[in-house]
Amino acid sequence: MRRIVVIGGGKIGGVIAQMLVESGDYAVTLVDRSPAALQAVILHPRLSTCALDVTDAEALDAALTGAFAVLSAAPFPLTGAVARAA
Repeated sequence: MRRIVVIGGGKIGGVIAQMLVESGDYAVTLVDRSPAALQAVILHPRLSTCALDVTDAEALDAALTGAFAVLSAAPFPLTGAVARAA
């Protein structure tokens, strides 16, 4: 099963993560800097969460290690940091 990392645990990121895990094809890690945002997501056996600040390049690199793909639903100013890590 391929692992996908979704950056941004708000409404859009949460929906993307749910759709991916419900497809049955992916294990998803949902990343957000806010633990509260991650707690609002409906848990699924193939969905894990990770609280980290994506501007921390080392932590983001570690979160993306071994991932098949990364999808960004983070605010636009964070896009560069996500792209560099990917």
